[in-house]
Amino acid sequence: MACFCFTGIIFGYAPLLLMLEKEGVYDELCKPGESRPCIAQQERFNLCFTLACFILSFLSLPAGIFLDKFGPRYTMMFSSVFVFIGLLGFAYADSKHFDVFLPSFISLASGGIMIMMSSFPVSFLLPEYQAGILASISCLFDASSLIFSIFLQLNIHFQFTRKQLFIGYAFLSLFILLPPIVLWVEMEKLILHKKDNDDDHNNDLNKGKVDGNNDNYNSITEKIHFQDMDDLQLNDVADDGNNNNNNITSIKNEFIPVHQRNFFGQIKSFEFLFVMLFASMQMLKANTYLGCVVELLDSYGDAASKHYYSKVFSFVLPAGIVCVPLIDRSIHYFGLVGSLTLTTIVGLIFSGVALVPDLQWQIVTFATFTIFRAFLYAVMSTFNAQIFGLETLGRITGIVFTSSSIMGLLQYPLVDITNQEFNGDFKYLLYFLCALSLPTFVLIVLFMRHRKKYYGEIVVKSPNTSIQGSPSVAGCARLDRSNSYGVDVLTKSPGRTGGFALWSGIDNVNEQSSLLEENNGIVGGEYHTLDVPEVKDDKNNIRMK
Repeated sequence: MACFCFTGIIFGYAPLLLMLEKEGVYDELCKPGESRPCIAQQERFNLCFTLACFILSFLSLPAGIFLDKFGPRYTMMFSSVFVFIGLLGFAYADSKHFDVFLPSFISLASGGIMIMMSSFPVSFLLPEYQAGILASISCLFDASSLIFSIFLQLNIHFQFTRKQLFIGYAFLSLFILLPPIVLWVEMEKLILHKKDNDDDHNNDLNKGKVDGNNDNYNSITEKIHFQDMDDLQLNDVADDGNNNNNNITSIKNEFIPVHQRNFFGQIKSFEFLFVMLFASMQMLKANTYLGCVVELLDSYGDAASKHYYSKVFSFVLPAGIVCVPLIDRSIHYFGLVGSLTLTTIVGLIFSGVALVPDLQWQIVTFATFTIFRAFLYAVMSTFNAQIFGLETLGRITGIVFTSSSIMGLLQYPLVDITNQEFNGDFKYLLYFLCALSLPTFVLIVLFMRHRKKYYGEIVVKSPNTSIQGSPSVAGCARLDRSNSYGVDVLTKSPGRTGGFALWSGIDNVNEQSSLLEENNGIVGGEYHTLDVPEVKDDKNNIRMK
């Protein structure tokens, strides 16, 4: 309920703008005889919205640090204060005598992002449904934009004033936000208890070591820490050739996955660079369209229909919540890479259809934009949770949103250039939004190549034991992340299994082989065998080429 009511409330900008324009807010900026809304008036509103979007993203870093340090309960407490102050500010704001519209926008944005980030740890309570929970939180973020649409209808049809609406909602916020604050006292304990159990289980796995005979082989795993994925070397699997017991010597260098590194190790990873750049470009596209959609529709003739299509858009955007099952299935069946690609394709479609100067076609734009926004925030949230883990989730998400906010500042000059240099012709701006899809596609390809090259293989040398029917050769078994032995993080989602990227040494080769063949009944638990060419060194030891 808190996510639905407050997290992305500022993105209900379009109906709020109509209500403020109706009241004549900032019309003192217009020249005598100039039609309303005038360009100066629109620019002031756009400035408020742009800065609010910037603050929402920029404050996510300190909010994330605060979340990781003090937990979701105190984060929710501070967010409730920001929301209450912002709502009261909108109630009493007056552009001529008490102009606090911008601080009120910023306060609501600050409270919204803190509520959203304090909700992410809920997904670790039910890890088997993690992808769906994160998708729900992200879609509720969009659905909260419906609040100002409701305000507009109450204002038009029931003559509720802005002051009445915002004061009433301010006090309602206290009743909505106080229960989660109280509940988090116990939920924090549950999350920490589950994490401790997972850590103990993972430590037990890492300590495993089995003495071998002719049928069982020692596998001694030695973890090393490194600064980035380029330091990974899976190149030392050897058999001395003279041991009667045919023991395997060791895997000398085992990859340490991103979520097991410390915070500074994570921000040096390619995964972090990828999600930061991807989010920056895609959120610029989404927020720029949101900030200019009323003006765009007016240029297509919506003003003559009394902003009918602007009102339709304000009701379509919150409908992203219906995409939750679709997002969950997409992440589960196509993995994160497939879902990221699908998000980019849908973003290209919406910005392309927006170029059609026909209001009826804009219904298609509204629908595809809503799907795009829902996928964008949900997939990014799932990416951060599954790749980086709980301990640094707040800080990682905060940095990603903060970097996005810096690039999002381009939104204001882009709209200003469209109005000043192109006389309100938005097609050039839409061409730019379409073009943003190209570098994101390139990023995804580079990301796929990086993961394929450096991530996801555990080397198992078994001279007499076949792995999934393979000949007795040095093999490289890529294991799905849904089991406790290893991961293929981006092939299948762990959403149905409750597992994260838990890497460990393999206790027993025969037992592992059985798991590979039987698939252990795990949803999404596919295993793949990757044959790796082998060569012999001077001591007749078998090594990967």
